[in-house]
Amino acid sequence: MKNTSFKNSNIQKILITGSTGFFGRNLVEKLLKNHPSIKLTLLYHQSKKMYENQRNVNQVCCDIKIFEDVKKIFDTYDCVIHLAALNDNNCSIVNPLQTFNTNLLGTLNILECSRLFKIKKILLASSASVIQDNIKQEQLTESLKNNFSSITPYILTKKNVEAWGNCYAQFYDLPVAVMRIYNTYGPKQLSKALIPTLIFQALTQGHVRPKIGNIKKDFCYIKDMISAIEILMFSPWKLNFFCYDIGYGKSVSILNIIECLEKNFECQLLTDQQRVEYSNNIIELSKADISDICSNFNWKPKITPEVGINLSLNWYKENLSLLTTLFKKVE
Repeated sequence: MKNTSFKNSNIQKILITGSTGFFGRNLVEKLLKNHPSIKLTLLYHQSKKMYENQRNVNQVCCDIKIFEDVKKIFDTYDCVIHLAALNDNNCSIVNPLQTFNTNLLGTLNILECSRLFKIKKILLASSASVIQDNIKQEQLTESLKNNFSSITPYILTKKNVEAWGNCYAQFYDLPVAVMRIYNTYGPKQLSKALIPTLIFQALTQGHVRPKIGNIKKDFCYIKDMISAIEILMFSPWKLNFFCYDIGYGKSVSILNIIECLEKNFECQLLTDQQRVEYSNNIIELSKADISDICSNFNWKPKITPEVGINLSLNWYKENLSLLTTLFKKVE
């Protein structure tokens, strides 16, 4: 990958929603480090300000579900990066209305304000789950069918986010890039996602208990994901609308991830019987097609799963108390 400096970019004022989340925090830290002169406006909702003493950072508490509140904080930004969302399938089933209001109504408010203020670029975060229709249902075990056999409210909102992004690009000439994000992991991820769960179990119990079988999914390290977002932000666009898969480009099995952890711990985290079971009937659930973003923007991931898992594990070892607080109610 070429060393892109972006020195000649005209992107100087950026609005980021979801700035306190996993993606937002990593993105903001990279922008502050690599582009200190850029002015950032960061939206947060019911969360503490994280960058009180940072120059060129304006933090605003705003509920993206309320159009007038969003409009008040808008300006002629060069780029809007919309990351804010409720990202849990199970929670979306319990709270479909809240999921709709945050994920879809919130996105429409961002798009409409971007239209009114003639924003030069808008990046919308979508999800690999929108293409789960390709999964062969007959391959799924009973434990997997609950997660992958139906369109949840979350998936439905993300499908509509992509459609509305395309609509605004077509009818209102708003430059929109949809980022179809695959499973992302790494430092600062404080969620009950697969990799933090496995690492927490290994650190606190000396073994792991995956509950969903030996699936294969596309896992992308957060540093690579942020580098893709950065390239989309600062590079010229040839099209007014496009949708790119962003991931590692290869699928990795849960057993492979566990074996990476075992090398670091220098012990077995699965029983021999579990290892045999996890070696059979592997089902590939996702693999990003990164050919378009690689060819059009000369981007490709650099961090292998082996390296990424070790980097993640080192961070969680130093921040185990944060993981303990996250998991204490379910372990």
